[in-house]
Amino acid sequence: MAPPSTFDSDPATLTVTKIPLAAPTAITPTTVSGSATSLKIAFTNASNATSYTARVYLASDGTTLIATATSYTSNTAITGLSAGTAYKVTLTSVGDANYADSSASALSSQISTLSAAAAATITSPTSISKTVGQSHIFSASGTTASDGGTLSYQWESATAAAPSTYSSIAGATGVNYTTPTLAIGDNGTVYRVVVTNAINGTTTAATFKCCNANCCKDNFEHAITAIRCCSARISNIAYCHFYKRF
Repeated sequence: MAPPSTFDSDPATLTVTKIPLAAPTAITPTTVSGSATSLKIAFTNASNATSYTARVYLASDGTTLIATATSYTSNTAITGLSAGTAYKVTLTSVGDANYADSSASALSSQISTLSAAAAATITSPTSISKTVGQSHIFSASGTTASDGGTLSYQWESATAAAPSTYSSIAGATGVNYTTPTLAIGDNGTVYRVVVTNAINGTTTAATFKCCNANCCKDNFEHAITAIRCCSARISNIAYCHFYKRF
């Protein structure tokens, strides 16, 4: 009796794929208190996700990628952004051996980082004439910051021989500065104040203002000096000349 014939069937392939994850939901970007270069994202976790990847895009086009944060957790600050700039974000759920990464979520609503510090508005100190043995109080008391930032002051001085070379005056960090008792060698000394505004983790030096020649109009030589002071165009400072009468 002949043996039975055997036949092999065509092979069948078994395909096993990972389970697709859903993207997180309720994605809400917000600013970070005290930082003009950060934002954070709150969201609702997706089931079975092991972590999340956040991406930050310019809101103006929604395609220019600015920052990527892997292993992102809700309400963690994303830093290194630009102050006063509008952004949108997406989140992606990250899977494991059994779950596939999700597609990126839809772009979030727009969020703008906090503004950088505004330049303070300086009330320039006024040039003055004094006699030997006196002292004088210079003041920048009218200085303000429109954004409510914290102002700091540093008074500086330069000699008549080198009027463009300023040095910080040790301890002179208040809105007012009182000179020591004046000697004849102080004649022609130039003083200025640098005012810095700080807010939201940023600082900005104050807008430049200079003495007007009219502050010394009682003396032609002094007026010429004041005009030269204004023509120097040193940015971000307010300054004045200090004269002594012989």
